[in-house]
Amino acid sequence: MNDYQRVILDLIRQLNGSKKLKQVTDILQGVKTSQNMVDLFLYRIQPFFGVFENKAFFDLKMTCDNLITDGYIILKSEDRLALSSLGLSTVSNFTLQANYQNVNGWRWHRRLPVFALSLQLATQMTANRYHKIAHYFPIVRDTTIQALCKRWWLGLEKDDEQVLAKNYHDELTSLLDSLTVSPEIVVDRLTGGQTIGLTAEQSANKHHLEKNTYDMQWLEALSQMMFLLERYPKSWPLLSQLLLDRPVAQLTESAQITYQLLLDGTSEADIQQQRRLKKSTIVDHYVQLIGLEIMPLDAFVNKANREYYEVNKKMATSLKEARMNMPELSYDTLKLCLVSGR
Repeated sequence: MNDYQRVILDLIRQLNGSKKLKQVTDILQGVKTSQNMVDLFLYRIQPFFGVFENKAFFDLKMTCDNLITDGYIILKSEDRLALSSLGLSTVSNFTLQANYQNVNGWRWHRRLPVFALSLQLATQMTANRYHKIAHYFPIVRDTTIQALCKRWWLGLEKDDEQVLAKNYHDELTSLLDSLTVSPEIVVDRLTGGQTIGLTAEQSANKHHLEKNTYDMQWLEALSQMMFLLERYPKSWPLLSQLLLDRPVAQLTESAQITYQLLLDGTSEADIQQQRRLKKSTIVDHYVQLIGLEIMPLDAFVNKANREYYEVNKKMATSLKEARMNMPELSYDTLKLCLVSGR
């Protein structure tokens, strides 16, 4: 049993037999359906959302199927997943939040992979500047990341590029020394000068770790780095500029367009007409905006409905149950209220 499997079991334990396999994998991969967004707050599972966004569905499904076959997961009515007594005992001393305190898929969703690649390329760029290596193949071939790092470098104030590169190295050393996990987990993967970074598999073998457990430690290291850079940007001014702004970067591309239209004062009806989208799709964008605390509930739900919700809300584990408790509120209004955490 590795920690990758334990995270899956921990999520299923917290969902308490309410979700099917596809719903579990969607949460782990960060699929932003309105139901998933609501479930994050109903079950308080934000750290799990998108924590495995780079894992293929078939990999997750195979892992879950194996956990079912091996008796850790059982199927309840309508094929909903729950933990067996074996599964419960396996994670009796494990939770994602306790064992990997900084891993938070909701907080770092969509930003962590970008930060990881930006860190690798920026390190190569600055190291090669310091060693006066002018021609080299970039370690990251993604053109979007290359453009981000190019803008980052051009935007830095610099009189002496070698001094700047040395300052970057000092910042990186200081940040890595602040981690609670082994800094070698990160250092192994970095390329610069004459040093070629290891692959994830090579680093896992070096540390005698099962690959999926190594991946969890890699996530923890990057998550802690992002947390420190976001909280103390003045301590690491060069590295902190590699972070994408939160939380707009976490919106889907379509939700970002809707958000910009809202900022421009466009009404909901006009947004639907201009974008040729269903009202339910626009509401799903509102769910993201509220859930990410970009816009308040007040922007979408009138005072009377908010007050009705406050008076009549009860502990609910589904939208269906909330609708039964508050029949005067529409399905869309309930989604927005539930995501707001009110």
